[in-house]
Amino acid sequence: MMGLEKRHSRWGLDRRGFLAVAGCLGLCGPTAMADEATTTPAPLVRADRIGPDGFCFGVVADVHHADKDTAGKRHYRSARNNLTRAVEDFNRCGVAFAVQLGDLIDGSDRAAVDVDEILSVFGGLDAPVVHVLGNHDFGGIRRASLIKRLGLKRGYYDFAAGAVHFIVLDSLDVSVCGGWDVRSD
Repeated sequence: MMGLEKRHSRWGLDRRGFLAVAGCLGLCGPTAMADEATTTPAPLVRADRIGPDGFCFGVVADVHHADKDTAGKRHYRSARNNLTRAVEDFNRCGVAFAVQLGDLIDGSDRAAVDVDEILSVFGGLDAPVVHVLGNHDFGGIRRASLIKRLGLKRGYYDFAAGAVHFIVLDSLDVSVCGGWDVRSD
């Protein structure tokens, strides 16, 4: 346990942050050795920021932007300022792209407005954003509308960054909770 605590303070990652980064690396790990000729450049990456020694990308997860009172550790109204600081840091680091790992909003009757408000913050990023769908993103907004607002064709896709092939999964394609067709296409 002590080793995990040291890593937390040394790397600045909590469990959720570690899992987010590890998940991204795990998805691209098996294909990272792929022949560069087999990868396809995508507009999801700033190609000018990919060098022979690699690249850097930003990761944000669980933004939960909403016009709601704080509940537990979720500071909904602070989400916009927190994301703004992350975008500023990503710009300083010169990321090739940023990954948004889902739960951009915290679903409500004003979900469409919340999505548009928080996406405007990403407008300040001088690199593309890769979006992953999260379960909290669907409360109060239809699936097709959310996917369109995020600039996606569908909830799953892939892209290349140099010799690394990334696969974005849509783990919310099927719901076992029922009621899926009410809020989603």
